[in-house]
Amino acid sequence: MGRLEGKVAIITGATSGIGKATALLFAREGARVAVVGRNEERGLRVCAAIRHSGGRALFVAADVSREPDCRRMVEATLAEFEGLDILVNNAGTTSTVAVEDADESEFDRVIGTNLKAVFFACKHALPVFMERKKGVIVTVASKGALIPTHCSAIYAASKAGAAQLTQAIAVNYGRHGIRANVVFPSYIDTPMTDEFIRESGQDHAEAIRALEEQTPLGRIGTSEDCAQAILFLASDEASFVTATPLLVDGGAVFS
Repeated sequence: MGRLEGKVAIITGATSGIGKATALLFAREGARVAVVGRNEERGLRVCAAIRHSGGRALFVAADVSREPDCRRMVEATLAEFEGLDILVNNAGTTSTVAVEDADESEFDRVIGTNLKAVFFACKHALPVFMERKKGVIVTVASKGALIPTHCSAIYAASKAGAAQLTQAIAVNYGRHGIRANVVFPSYIDTPMTDEFIRESGQDHAEAIRALEEQTPLGRIGTSEDCAQAILFLASDEASFVTATPLLVDGGAVFS
């Protein structure tokens, strides 16, 4: 039996990178998965891969920075799978715009995807969890929320806010049987990391080598590294783990 057998999970930003790896892993472990994202073509491919392996999946096209979309993704999941056990807040965007150069639209874009989306998703999942007297939330933050890097102030603020929101939910809703934890990845080999390097004007190969040199384990992480950490926090193996920050960074924070 899989570690998530019989569970239903919503995973936002599940059409690529960490979210895609998590959706595929959750399905292998027995979960029915709502794959949430804006790109329908990629989302349907993830669902097809899950079904090809014998799992069950639903694609929900949604912009999670909008509350109506978050409400709809929860409603669609309940209608399809008749339950909800796990919410993974993974959708994210990056920004390399310096504070003095950023306009309000840039701030709203990053805060909307990285922070408001977590609030909206939790807002609509929590009543379901409270009624069932159980539920798990895992939010994917970033090492940047702990140690900001150059030209990442807005991004760092959004991820720090998402982490604090999730940990506050853990404290406020624990008596309802709800756990909430945060994963803090470092640089992971994903399209978003490639975008960050491109926006910062660095040579990709040189940037990756520098990141590897800064990491005690000598490499950058993979989406699967993060997915395994998320799986642990979502599973019953972590039944007494809540409000916990879990670093998935190869030791980078301490280097």
